[in-house]
Amino acid sequence: MLLTGQLIVATVAALAAVLLALFGTRITDRAVWRNPLVRRPVEAVAGLEGLRMSSPNATTDWRWSTFDRAVETPRSFVLLAARVGKAKHTPLFCYLPKSAAPHPVEVDRLRGLLGVVLPGGVRPR
Repeated sequence: MLLTGQLIVATVAALAAVLLALFGTRITDRAVWRNPLVRRPVEAVAGLEGLRMSSPNATTDWRWSTFDRAVETPRSFVLLAARVGKAKHTPLFCYLPKSAAPHPVEVDRLRGLLGVVLPGGVRPR
């Protein structure tokens, strides 16, 4: 654009590119986390058959056979699956925060349940 004499357009495009590079991630993160659909509470109920996750918009039932293993971090359990359905190379994960448990004993019970029902068990991070 500089060669064709469009200095103003080239300057604006360069400035936009710099601003996007500097602030693009921050703007995107804010847009996602301020989305009211993302911020709605989700209830998870784990049983011997599987995991039921319910939000105001939908309820999803997961069989334990969907997940390969769980990883335990200091703040959560992350259920991992290498593949789902026809998309063989699409990873799946489910995040279960420990802070959502009403009592620390419930965290121990969930750890024990995951160790029994998941083929790979629960691994520490």
